[in-house]
Amino acid sequence: MTSITTSPKGTSSNSSQALHDLEKIVRANVRGSDNELRSKAEVELKQIKQRQPANYFTGLCALMAHSSDPMIRSFAAVLLRQILAVTDDTYDNIPFQCQAQVRQTLLTCCAEEKDRDTLLQVSHALGQCAVHILCKQR
Repeated sequence: MTSITTSPKGTSSNSSQALHDLEKIVRANVRGSDNELRSKAEVELKQIKQRQPANYFTGLCALMAHSSDPMIRSFAAVLLRQILAVTDDTYDNIPFQCQAQVRQTLLTCCAEEKDRDTLLQVSHALGQCAVHILCKQR
């Protein structure tokens, strides 16, 4: 069985390695045929979200905007939508600049995405982001 691991926090090639690791985990979740591997990938995604929420959001945004694989872009949008739909404060507790990056990336991806199925997922995530913001303002 293949193991999925992320680089330790604080290594020298942080952002590119972390993005590569995140894509590897997302790919295992999307394309994995082994249930045990997919379950491990889900656990690792949850751990990243808990330990490094800003990196989780910015990493998903980077995958959604730049991955060559439409399934990865689509799943990154699904993960963003899911976290914005839950009632925890993860999104609200990340730095404002990171929140702005998430919103801007969602808008940009809606304008530029060519794959219809991915565009649908991105637009759902954008809509959920709007709902999240409006609900917090009340």
